[in-house]
Amino acid sequence: MRAIFTVDLGYGDSGKGTIVDSLVRKHSSKLVVRYNGGSQAGHNVVTADGIHHTFAQFGAGMLVKDRVLSLLGPAMLVDLHSMVDENSYLLQKGITDALARTYIHEDCFLITPYHIALNRIKEIARGDSRHGSCGKGIGETRRLSLTPDAPALQVRHLANKPLTVSILNRIKDLVTREVMDYVPENLSLIETELAYLRWSAETLADELIAIKGQVNV
Repeated sequence: MRAIFTVDLGYGDSGKGTIVDSLVRKHSSKLVVRYNGGSQAGHNVVTADGIHHTFAQFGAGMLVKDRVLSLLGPAMLVDLHSMVDENSYLLQKGITDALARTYIHEDCFLITPYHIALNRIKEIARGDSRHGSCGKGIGETRRLSLTPDAPALQVRHLANKPLTVSILNRIKDLVTREVMDYVPENLSLIETELAYLRWSAETLADELIAIKGQVNV
């Protein structure tokens, strides 16, 4: 079995999506593995017949219909809601089985609306000193996954709803406490982000488990 690695040693914008799509077609590849990163990716592919898609969660070979599988490796950060949104765009482009052709490693950490809220509120609080975050919750999810004793949700946990709800509630409580240090006087600036924090762990668990059921783990 032969593996070809596509690596960007810069800061993105290097055409990785185009390169992966080209390699898949050239070598009749059956599998594209995403080995790091998350839903902040912007891997653009434009096919010879003019179909354009920006891959974020799926491997950049899914436009080759009925053949190429995507595997999200254990170091990936996964936003299942973002995956569903991306799948809806692929459906419009004639790719009807992207979720069914996707495999997610059970060790992947999951990005939740709570992580996204904390990410965006921190960025808003920085004012003119903003980092330029993409607002996808990537940094906060990774930070908590590496923090001893901090709650972190992995794909494997979705097999157990009570455990999933418990972890989500712990993440929500932790994030809510941290957010208090960054809340601006004008709450209208973070109205959307505060709505994310009102998302119940029970409802969120049901949604994540349902989405997980549409892919392979």
